[in-house]
Amino acid sequence: SGDQDICYNTSATITLTGNTGNVVRWEYATVSNFSSKTNVTGTSTTYNTGTLTVDRYYRAVVKSGTCAEATSTGSFIDVLTNYVWEGDVSTDFGTGNNWLEGCVPHTGADIAFRTATAPDRLCNLDQNRSLRNISIGGTSATHIFDLNNFTLTTTGTLSTSGANLDVRDANSNLTFGGATAQTLPAGSLVNNEISRLTINNSSGVSLAGTTNLIRLLTLTSGTLTTNNNLTFKSTADLTAQVASIPASGTAISGNVTVEKYVKARRAFRLLGATVNSVSHIKDNWQEGGTSYTDDPNPGFGTHITGSTTGANGLDATQTGNTSLFTFDNSTQAWSAITNTTTTDLEVGTPYRLMVRGGRSVNIYQADNNPTPTNTTLRTYGTLHRGDYTFNNLSSTPDADNFVVNPYQCAVDLSAVLTSANTHLDYTKVYMWDPFVNTRGALATVTLSNNTATPSGTQASKYLQPGQAFFVKTASNASAAPTVVFSETDKYTGGDFSTVNLLEYESARNAFINVSLINRDSNVVADETFIKFAPSFQDIVTQQDALKFWNLDEVLGTVAADKILAINAHSLPQNITTIPLHLSQYRATNYTFRLKVNGLNEHDIYLHDKEQNRYYKVSSKEEKEIPFSQNKSDARRFELIIQPQFGMFSLSQEQIQNSGFKVYPNPTHDGHISVELPPKSKDQNINIEVLDLNGKVVLQQKTATAKETIDLNFSAQLSNGVYQIRVNTAEGSYSQKVVLQR
Repeated sequence: SGDQDICYNTSATITLTGNTGNVVRWEYATVSNFSSKTNVTGTSTTYNTGTLTVDRYYRAVVKSGTCAEATSTGSFIDVLTNYVWEGDVSTDFGTGNNWLEGCVPHTGADIAFRTATAPDRLCNLDQNRSLRNISIGGTSATHIFDLNNFTLTTTGTLSTSGANLDVRDANSNLTFGGATAQTLPAGSLVNNEISRLTINNSSGVSLAGTTNLIRLLTLTSGTLTTNNNLTFKSTADLTAQVASIPASGTAISGNVTVEKYVKARRAFRLLGATVNSVSHIKDNWQEGGTSYTDDPNPGFGTHITGSTTGANGLDATQTGNTSLFTFDNSTQAWSAITNTTTTDLEVGTPYRLMVRGGRSVNIYQADNNPTPTNTTLRTYGTLHRGDYTFNNLSSTPDADNFVVNPYQCAVDLSAVLTSANTHLDYTKVYMWDPFVNTRGALATVTLSNNTATPSGTQASKYLQPGQAFFVKTASNASAAPTVVFSETDKYTGGDFSTVNLLEYESARNAFINVSLINRDSNVVADETFIKFAPSFQDIVTQQDALKFWNLDEVLGTVAADKILAINAHSLPQNITTIPLHLSQYRATNYTFRLKVNGLNEHDIYLHDKEQNRYYKVSSKEEKEIPFSQNKSDARRFELIIQPQFGMFSLSQEQIQNSGFKVYPNPTHDGHISVELPPKSKDQNINIEVLDLNGKVVLQQKTATAKETIDLNFSAQLSNGVYQIRVNTAEGSYSQKVVLQR
């Protein structure tokens, strides 16, 4: 029946015609002369080959009577391994009729795109596929091979005639998995962008042209030679990263460019480089600008100041204020960077940088407050791989240590900082959030449950590439701690957002959250957090978090003469006072926003000692309390928490159902009425007034036939919260009342 072309892993049927005699068997071979052949069973004049993955020749052997055996002419069965995309039916890779051969390419096949001049053809990958040689050509037609959120593995040569590969979708992944050296051709990517790139070739892969990585680089095997063409892009939405690199069998050869997108706001950033730069700070973060007006690459770089004349590579301002600092963990002091033409950027060196925006911003203004813009900081050099150890930390108890993520990848700080970090408070870290308050503020992150305060901060335990933070030496430290970052600490389980989302505090613990709002600028200036549980102690432990000082307002609670950002407090069994610390006022008008959760059987008051006013806050309520300040008393406010029924003999349900009432509440003139239960009539009544310390400050005994008793205690007592307790033969009744003239 002649030669046939068949699709890979399909079968052919061969028919013998014109024969004399009977078929005694069939034979196949891989060469046309059948010098090495295999006999197969079959005596019919038709034969089915079964599924084939390699080319074969087939022939029939016939015999007639006493004549010798004779063989038919061989039929060549050509199993297709090369396919040509035409796309005449649709854009679906998995539709056979879109291919010239009428079948879908198999794993390991070679494919090419039709080179006709028209029309252009789009091919959408339909599933994860592995191919050998891929040729996307065309004289004038521009074909696009869209990976369509799937993985395409090539084990051979990739050749293109232009920007033919679209690898921009979130999950699109181009994998080089050959056994011989491979190359990503220059200009082969749409917009020179690639979402995910995987290197799994022990012989290595080279980048021949500009390659802008959007999400993730993964090295499984072999060396990636960048030829200085690879950029880890960073935008308002995404920052490209490199996954954990195996300790052996992989490498990155050549320089890369890493970017860090910075959203418009005049504020400090705590950051560092994830490459060892090949040139100075000026060439990188300042984009080589020759003066404060020079913006050589719009949208990139920032000003770094510290001179009124622009000396030593610095950008001139009228004030000459420094904008770039390092921190000495030993001396606990900031040091200004005074020359950006002699200092390189090195992995492991954290900085505090005031970012005013891009270099288009006019910083030479008398008010030193120009309108900021979005910008991107770029650093060019060699990536760090492997462990990185910080051994320059302070041995002084409770000292602050400035540390930076050395990797171009997010890391899980709960994996970096563990109980193995002796001499270190490994339970929490402090991160700078530039969008808290006017110029930013430090957020406290508890690593065990990934919660942070102030609320609304985007700080979390997932440290961004090149992000710096503070961690404290343990209060009982006897030696200097160390911090070791390992490749296995990298976190690639997120969506590569430039800023990861924060998982907020769950409702498992009762808490009081106090936010300070600057009403003059309408921003949240600072926040403090108190969480309650029976297991917490009322001394400062590792469950608490010490407060870091902000540039502007500082709000915290006071315990053992220390200012806390997070106060882990026992569940109050008696009247409890928690002093607030509020300092560094930057405005006149403020508002406290208090949110209480899980303290249903407690009464909570905010006490303004200066105005001698008490504000009651209910559980599950968010209450705003405005105030103004004219003094600088840091201890003006305190929280008062007391159980509602813990010190009295009747249960809450008994009191609620008894008919016992006290009104008005609050009282503004000291007059109150106590309404007794009907069954208390004609009994001897003992009425006591207690302060918040449980001390009886007023007592009245009476025998009455009335159900309502009037009290006047304004002359004897000052403003405050008091407990009215009525003792009868039937039991004791109590109610809090606020005296507020």
